Amino acid sequence: MKPPYNDITDKLGAPQWWDDNGTPRYCEPHPVHAPCIYAREVLFYVIKCQACQTAFTVCITGKIFQEKELLEYIKDHGIHYGDPPNFGCCAAGPTMSSDSIRVVSYWVKVNKDMEWKELEEFRNHPLE
Repeated sequence: MKPPYNDITDKLGAPQWWDDNGTPRYCEPHPVHAPCIYAREVLFYVIKCQACQTAFTVCITGKIFQEKELLEYIKDHGIHYGDPPNFGCCAAGPTMSSDSIRVVSYWVKVNKDMEWKELEEFRNHPLE
């Protein structure tokens, strides 16, 4: 279960997206705002609560010590966010799992200057 951020969402409303930790984010989805500074890859994608079907845009980061690259998980339809953000989406509660729907954007670090590049061919790539 992800923590509720009512202290933030009650004041600002629904965010544009949620990070790996279920934290609400109110800026445009871009990898510079991802929670892991060591990430080599960042994926923004849409999930749905398994109970009420509420959709959320979320982020997941690829870390140096990860078993395989996010790209492999994308191609295998193996991305899993787990519990949806704790935003009161349904009566089943925030411990209900989620289904991955589609890619919003997929980014990789491309050079020694640590610049991010979006791989546009993965926009709207299905994850179901």
